[in-house]
Amino acid sequence: METAQENLSKEDFLKVISSRYEKIKSLSQERDYQKVQVEILKRMQFSQ
Repeated sequence: METAQENLSKEDFLKVISSRYEKIKSLSQERDYQKVQVEILKRMQFSQ
């Protein structure tokens, strides 16, 4: 049984990979932003 990716042309497959890469990059940036926000809030809560 073939998977959907095996049925794609090379160009379409590269588009799918590229869009997934962009989504991963975006989520990674969002995660980094959230980590910074947590650190700021921790400092606000526990600093003197």
